[in-house]
Amino acid sequence: MKDAATTWALVVGIDEYDDPAVKRLTGAARDAAAAVRWLRALGVPDGQILLHAVPSAGAAAEVEALGLMVRGCTLTSIWKSVHLLAGKKGSRLFVFLCGHGLYEPGSKGLFLTQEAGDGAMTNLGIEKYSDHFLSMDFPLQVLVMDGCLNQPYPPAVRPTVEAAFYPGVAPRPTRPDTTLIRCMAVTRGQLALEDEGRGLFLRTFLKVLDPAEPHPDAVGLDHSTGAFRYDLRRAMLDVISPTVVETARQRYGRPQCPTMQVQGVGESWSTLPIVEIAPERTARIRVTVEPGPAVPAVRQIRIDADTGDWQRRVPAPPADTVEVPIDSVVPAGTRVAVRCLLRADALWRGPQFSAVSADEDVEVVIRLTRPMMGSGPGPEAGGTDLMVETVGPDGLPVLALGPEQYAAIERSLGELRERVTLVRHETGPILRAGPGDHDLLSVAAARAAQAITATTPSSVVAVVHSVTPLAPAGVRLVWPPGGPFALAGALLSHQDMPMVQVGEERLSVREVPGPDTFHVPPGPVPVRLTLPWGSWSRTVHAVAGETVEVPLPAEVGAPPLRVRFSAVHPLSRWGAIGGGTVVVLDAPAGLRAGDADRVLRADLPGLPVFRVPSLPWHGLIGLSDGEQRLVVPLHPLMPVLLAWGDQPRAEPLSEVPSPTWDLLVSAGRLDDLAEESMRELTFLKWEDPVLGLAGAYACFAQERHDHLAAVLANLTGIDPDVPDLTILRSASRKATGHAEDDLLPRLAGLAARGAVPVLRWGVPLAIEAANRHGLTDWAQGLSEVDRGLVSSSVWTVTRPPHRPGPDVPPG
Repeated sequence: MKDAATTWALVVGIDEYDDPAVKRLTGAARDAAAAVRWLRALGVPDGQILLHAVPSAGAAAEVEALGLMVRGCTLTSIWKSVHLLAGKKGSRLFVFLCGHGLYEPGSKGLFLTQEAGDGAMTNLGIEKYSDHFLSMDFPLQVLVMDGCLNQPYPPAVRPTVEAAFYPGVAPRPTRPDTTLIRCMAVTRGQLALEDEGRGLFLRTFLKVLDPAEPHPDAVGLDHSTGAFRYDLRRAMLDVISPTVVETARQRYGRPQCPTMQVQGVGESWSTLPIVEIAPERTARIRVTVEPGPAVPAVRQIRIDADTGDWQRRVPAPPADTVEVPIDSVVPAGTRVAVRCLLRADALWRGPQFSAVSADEDVEVVIRLTRPMMGSGPGPEAGGTDLMVETVGPDGLPVLALGPEQYAAIERSLGELRERVTLVRHETGPILRAGPGDHDLLSVAAARAAQAITATTPSSVVAVVHSVTPLAPAGVRLVWPPGGPFALAGALLSHQDMPMVQVGEERLSVREVPGPDTFHVPPGPVPVRLTLPWGSWSRTVHAVAGETVEVPLPAEVGAPPLRVRFSAVHPLSRWGAIGGGTVVVLDAPAGLRAGDADRVLRADLPGLPVFRVPSLPWHGLIGLSDGEQRLVVPLHPLMPVLLAWGDQPRAEPLSEVPSPTWDLLVSAGRLDDLAEESMRELTFLKWEDPVLGLAGAYACFAQERHDHLAAVLANLTGIDPDVPDLTILRSASRKATGHAEDDLLPRLAGLAARGAVPVLRWGVPLAIEAANRHGLTDWAQGLSEVDRGLVSSSVWTVTRPPHRPGPDVPPG
């Protein structure tokens, strides 16, 4: 790696904790060892890798085999290495934290150190240490944490946990020239999975960015130097996160959504090149187009390595014209394919593909030619057009036609205009006719030539020749049964969301051309389907004159329950189900709901529907199949879908056509709400207050208390009885140091009713508020909810202690 000699790293892996109450891990120390091997492969010197590890018995040999000094993992031990780094200067700093991580709503993420336990949850506050790293003289920094961001410890200790910095040390100002990229294994509230003895996230991270064999979608080539650049933005968004999400869903049936945040000067960078590897020897590939007048006919030059490691497209946005020569410095010995794509109205023809091996400097000349000039034979049946071209004394085309000349040409066509199409071009008109009217083209061309001769200087000659249009290639999307609605659900009515990409075209599903066929240049064509809850991609080879069919999957990622439901039950039936109900998907035999009425609906065959009439927002319903018992809050205005199983999920059956619903209410990705979307929250009038409520939690999580106040005010005007509103106000007041006196009556009212937040993020906040204000019984009841809280659902789902027979808990 370039600059390896000036790169430093801090690596921490904790399997064993001093307090036996803290769960032991098996993969954290092994992940730390893997990170060390990755750093060594990049060329980072051993003396600049600071390793801290407390391995389990099964991982001890792997850590010992590294041959590095192994330091302890207490707060003081780790701080000594952090302090050492603060006195160093280098080009890059890597920090790997593998172990238990927590997310504390009032103080953000934290990483537990070895001595953490009951009464002293010693930790590294991620936000605080990120700021400290940004004060160091390392322009580029990468912090990778593979640990949970949930709250696995008892609710009673929740108020005692605070994200911490090292005691007695004052924060230092951040440097203006530094960038820190923070990659987290999960979004807040999720568990980081161990898979085959390793952390799922970090194992995927290191594999995608493997120095010997990186994933092609994570690597770009610096065409000015020939060095490979590992782009962490592309790697995380296009490869690492989708892979982890899909693996967690398929193998474990649980959500795990890695996140990335950029701090410092690099926030505005379009790429995040964290590693640069220079080849031993380079060669220069020069691409030119001849003759010079043909260059404007070129739409794009594509240069692709045959290994698929990199590609180059010229022009690159915002440019829209090709300029030659095009120079690319590449690793010596690279075989590349050069493709020339012509504009749709191009009158030039020539080779569109060339393969070369860049053992030494090499020049690729794309020689384009004009079709044979002359009156020649008439058009061939099946699609040849005629062009009447203006040519100068040197035999090359000239720009001689303007509005006056074209008006004369159109007049000359007379009655033929109804059967012959005229396409204007700067160097002469192209004449087209239907299959039965080709015999008219010669007559029309002769008339047009006479009109040109009469209206242009004598030096201009009108020459008629045939033009055979290049047959385009086609890509046809084949939707699964149920069509686009089965994949995207209510998002079909969201016009601006680019969910489909074919080649370089990005469209919403509504904008996909009918009958779902895209015209593309011949060659490899990427096809990608991107939804808020997952993505799918495939690359197909398009052949000129042919259409390749691409079957789309029946399901992408972990779709919202409303999308699963809508694939079978049309949107028009949803409103008839009504509020105060639960519709159970994947229901087991013998499912019961105590005193709730079971409704048999002919339009929902095989789906149990339970109704508890006239319950307000704090109403709950309990369901049991004899082995598992679940309790969920009801929505007074719409049904709640409940997917039964080992990892149950629930969500209201909303028709709101917003990707924010699927991002927040279904997927629970609070960190992914962009600043622009957050600003919109302050003035939107919500069709469903649950969507606004999820946005309010996102504002709180991102510490945007200004936006949060506006959102809560809007939501209170719509429906003030949602319990989460008061709970969020209380938490925000505490976080900003404002008094809560005016909230005490409403908190006491929630406590008297035993209210449970409808979104699980509110449970720990409610426990904190109850403890803070002496509402002991409510705090104890919420603690029982918290112990059984199901992490796979954003809508609160809890497994209470088993009691004989299901019931409807009191409101």
